[in-house]
Amino acid sequence: GHRILTSALLLLVISSEIGTAARTAAKRTALSPSSSGEWHCPEPDQVWCDPNARLEDRVVSLLSRLTLEEKMAQLETTHKSGRDPPGSIPRLGLETYRTRECLHGVVRASTDPEANVTVFPQGISLGATFDPDLLEDVAEAIGKEARGLRNSFERARIGNKTGPLPPPALTCFSPQINIVRDPRWGRAQETYGESPFLTSVLAAAYVRGLQGNHSKYLQAVATPKHFDAYGGATTRGSRSPTEVTLSWRDWQETFLPAFHAVLAPESAGGAGALSTMCSYNTLCLVDQYNHTLGGGPAGPDGDNANASTSCPGPSHGVPACADRGLLTGLLREEWGFEGYVIGDAGAIKFIQTDHEWAQSQPAAAADALVAGADMALGGGCDPANVPAGCVSFGALPEAAKLGLVTHGDVDQALGRVLGARFRLGLMDPPELNPYTGISPAVINSAPHRALARRAAQEAVVLLTNRKLDFDGGGTRDWALPLSPTKKLSVAVVGPNAEAKAFGNYNGDNANFSTPLDGIRGFFPTAVYAQGCGVSSMNRSGLAAARQAAATADVVVAVMGIDQSQEHETGTRESISLPGLQEELLRELREATAGRILVVVLVGGSAMEVTWAKENADAMLWAGYGGEEAGNALADVLFGAVSPSGRLPITFYASDDQLPPFADYDMRRSPGRTYRFLAEPPLFQFGHGLSYTHFDYKELLIHIYSGHPDHAKSDRWDGQTIPACSTLTITFRVLNDGDRAGDEVAQVYVALPGRHGTARINLGGFRRIPGLAPSSSGIMATIALPPRAFSVLVDEDRAGWQWQPGPAQIYVSGRQPTVEEVNTGELPPDFLIGKIDLQGPVQSCPESKPWPKSMVGEKVLF
Repeated sequence: GHRILTSALLLLVISSEIGTAARTAAKRTALSPSSSGEWHCPEPDQVWCDPNARLEDRVVSLLSRLTLEEKMAQLETTHKSGRDPPGSIPRLGLETYRTRECLHGVVRASTDPEANVTVFPQGISLGATFDPDLLEDVAEAIGKEARGLRNSFERARIGNKTGPLPPPALTCFSPQINIVRDPRWGRAQETYGESPFLTSVLAAAYVRGLQGNHSKYLQAVATPKHFDAYGGATTRGSRSPTEVTLSWRDWQETFLPAFHAVLAPESAGGAGALSTMCSYNTLCLVDQYNHTLGGGPAGPDGDNANASTSCPGPSHGVPACADRGLLTGLLREEWGFEGYVIGDAGAIKFIQTDHEWAQSQPAAAADALVAGADMALGGGCDPANVPAGCVSFGALPEAAKLGLVTHGDVDQALGRVLGARFRLGLMDPPELNPYTGISPAVINSAPHRALARRAAQEAVVLLTNRKLDFDGGGTRDWALPLSPTKKLSVAVVGPNAEAKAFGNYNGDNANFSTPLDGIRGFFPTAVYAQGCGVSSMNRSGLAAARQAAATADVVVAVMGIDQSQEHETGTRESISLPGLQEELLRELREATAGRILVVVLVGGSAMEVTWAKENADAMLWAGYGGEEAGNALADVLFGAVSPSGRLPITFYASDDQLPPFADYDMRRSPGRTYRFLAEPPLFQFGHGLSYTHFDYKELLIHIYSGHPDHAKSDRWDGQTIPACSTLTITFRVLNDGDRAGDEVAQVYVALPGRHGTARINLGGFRRIPGLAPSSSGIMATIALPPRAFSVLVDEDRAGWQWQPGPAQIYVSGRQPTVEEVNTGELPPDFLIGKIDLQGPVQSCPESKPWPKSMVGEKVLF
């Protein structure tokens, strides 16, 4: 029989309570149906050819027209160039169903029409924007470019859907929403950071933008990945999976919320993504971690608390793609997921070859299909496969012969996939589908390039900025912004100064800007010297860099990491700057005494830059800014825009603050991520400075308990909050500086005295664009549902509970420090609401949107 986790391990789930960005119909670009030709269904008398029939009926009809062998062939796909899996069925006009990467722009296949696609900032940089409206705009643009490629291809061969070349794909393997529990992970760059809440909000916005807002058709299919708890050490020098032992509590609190936010249907408050990807790893849920089983060194691969014998199988846990409790019990039965599951490249094969869960490839394919995986990325039958022959879902025919899968199992999987294909309009006349009217001219169009630049601008994080005495007369001014009108001599140095800052899973665009390009756009005479490579120990370039710095008024040192340091198949040993970079910085500081040294960090994760923090005049984190990275960086350096990015990850003080990489325990001392770290980091999650200053005033807390007797009650006493209340936090934000700028207001919640709770949690945020200096400012409102004040009770896996006791609400443009929370001593630009939650202990109903008329009593602090 098929080994599965019992449903009891997996059925208690959380649901992310997230706000959705308000969007208006006027924002959408009008679409017109294609008039370039028609596609005639080859079986017009069949229900599946009737675009007016119910979706369910069309799926059943098409299934009835396929043989079992044809059905199984439809369950394999690829997004690689040059290989066409056997899914094309000419007699029915069914094309090969292909997929593509769209993480931060369309990754063009070699068979796609030639085009420079728009390369937006990498995922981690999009996370730094804290801007769900922007994420929705970016994803909408990506979806349009995928459609533009598709429509260009379609117009060249209407009526010939099955060849000779495979059509451009409309199914996107994005967003990547795994949580960055450790900054050394090579794929941190792809994500939105370490906060489950931030990731939930941004990922939901991305899915909405990519899939579109049409009632019947999808612009593209979003495939959030990797489900679930992916992000551990890789083995054997490949993407081959790791064993993940995870406490039920950490699973619920940290690794599930974002997936629920995007995979739950819209009717249940989710974003309604129509696909998801199951991950490489095994998953073993335990009540408590056992740190005595590892004992290795505290390095990236040491002290593996995952070495547990409490879960079944050679891999001590169930492969995610063979986990019926995960893919069926949780995903479909509990969350109501309406789409299909695809196994990551090789993941279904690994069920046998790496996890040793199954004894053969047919058994591995059967385990995955029966568990709830509907498609496989890669596989097929080839003597060059490892193992030779049929692997992954290519082995399904043999599994059927052996009686391991039934015709009904295949129909169930393919029915889910066909549902998505119908919703893409792939079997309908193009004039009925508004997305077929998207012109290829949208690809890297001027509006999309402008959007890429805006996104890259919002992603730049100003980490430090000193006041300097420039003329020696005692007048002090900030190191940044640099004046574009002064006659300054500028030197640009560093290993990333001429780098293409795309990150991985990127599209191609020859018209990109490097940091040096951007700076020379303001100062064409800026000189350049590399100094050293990212990780090279070659000192031959240090002298030239020092010489360039010695004669410059301003030195911009572009440092950091690149794809040689962080990538899909690797984990950094250390978060320190690699190679000779710190030595180069020391040389530059010595050469620029009395003049300005600005450090720019390029890269997709945290770096330990204590020396630079203490010695540079200003420092910025630029992430991977995409095709407009250099121009956007220069816009910030020279004050064309005020920096407004916020760190989506913690910058730790040293490697010593990091637990062993393989350990998934979020609470292991000194604690992982901002939620559990009990020591001061180098830079906090949510940190980011501006060229202006914002003040916060007038905290109001509106209470709606949801109880009929409380809807218009005036009996609440002061700071006491009835059980299961929803709170709306209203406050005034003022720009009391001397220039306009964007502010990111952040609301954090602490529940002191509750056993095992996070130190602090991001409860809400709002980006306020273009706030001008004013004595009045604006009023902002952020909602906090009952979940924000609930505690996850792991005893008997009781779930989320409202518990009476004190709670603290912090409102500012940043997270309060560990010391500020511990002492209660906060600076004037912080608002704090100290409230008392009433009992009794209870599980609160799932929060639903509430009408403004039902917002109740006000409590003023």
